[in-house]
Amino acid sequence: MDHKPVEEFLDIPKNIILNEAKTVDVIRDGKPVEVNVPKEFIGKLIKTKSADFISVGFPFEIEAIPSGTPASKAGLKVNDRIIGLNDTLLPLFDQFRHTLQNYKDKQVLIMLIRAKDTLRIPVRVSHQGFIGVHPADLINFLPLKIRAILC
Repeated sequence: MDHKPVEEFLDIPKNIILNEAKTVDVIRDGKPVEVNVPKEFIGKLIKTKSADFISVGFPFEIEAIPSGTPASKAGLKVNDRIIGLNDTLLPLFDQFRHTLQNYKDKQVLIMLIRAKDTLRIPVRVSHQGFIGVHPADLINFLPLKIRAILC
C-alpha cells in the first residue's frame, strides 16, 4: 500500500483504515495495477464498522459431505471441485456461496470437476440456501511462511 509491501494479508484492512492509504498495488490479470483508494472510502468503512471489504478468493473443493444432505443425495463426492451453478461459472467459493442464496428451495445444476471430467449434477438447495458440503480449508490453497516468535 502506498508503494510499501505488506507482509500479512490480514494487515491490509487495518492499514487502509488506520494509515489512510491512498493507493493499493495489486496484480490483475497477471499485470501490476495501482488502485486509488477514494477519499470517501475510509469514512464509509468506519460508518459500517466492517473490515470485511477484502477477502481471499479460493477454489471450492469439497472436503466433506455429511450424509443426508442435498449434496450427498445428489452424488457429489469429496475432492469434487465446484466451478459453477446452472450456466454461470463461479470458480471461487465465495462467489458460489453468495449466488446459491438466490436458489433456496430450488433445484440447480452444479458444475464441477471430478478427476478429469466436467460434470453437471442436479442438486436441490435447502430452504436455508445450502447444499450440505464442507469446503476444503483455505490453507490447502495458499503457500505458508513459518515465522519463529521468541518469547
